[in-house]
Amino acid sequence: MTKRVTSKDLGISIAEMLICSAIMALLFGSTLAALVAGKERAARSSDQIEMEEEAITAMSLLSEDLGESHFACVYSPNDQFLVFPQARDLAGTFTVETSGELVWGTLVSYRQVDLDGRSHLVRRVADVADEVGAPIDPEFFTPTPDAAFFNGLTTPQREMARGFRRLTVTPDEGSIGLELELELVSGQRTIGIVLGSSVWPRN
Repeated sequence: MTKRVTSKDLGISIAEMLICSAIMALLFGSTLAALVAGKERAARSSDQIEMEEEAITAMSLLSEDLGESHFACVYSPNDQFLVFPQARDLAGTFTVETSGELVWGTLVSYRQVDLDGRSHLVRRVADVADEVGAPIDPEFFTPTPDAAFFNGLTTPQREMARGFRRLTVTPDEGSIGLELELELVSGQRTIGIVLGSSVWPRN
């Protein structure tokens, strides 16, 4: 007696195979999309953390530098450039006469510089003729301590923060208000941070 062969005996039908393939493709696509989205979020989080760290480090050093300066001698012609005197030498050693008077022999600048197609905040120190007692006023210093002056120096500059937008300086009755803004493009999104501080120069 011959047995009749049915589709059940042949295994999975073509229709069932197509349905399974469609379901697998949907699952694979969803998993891949979730992985890509997770990777982009992780990259944005990493860039955000790095930017916050750079902003905090830059603001901390700037506040420390400015705290050793003189309120009346802080010069900021625009929100891309700041310069002020300091009673330290290029090695960072505090300089003072035996009489106790400070020796002002350096100018410290924080300014915008384009590096690798991206805006950076950089710090550079200039060695200038010593002034004993009264601090150097950069606004009336010769040669003018502008961006060209600091760009022409051979002393090393320190890159403080990427994605630099502005550094707003606001003098107010003995204190200096600072506001630093950074902005970076991460993937298809733009991330930014604005950090503020107040400093009371003590010399």
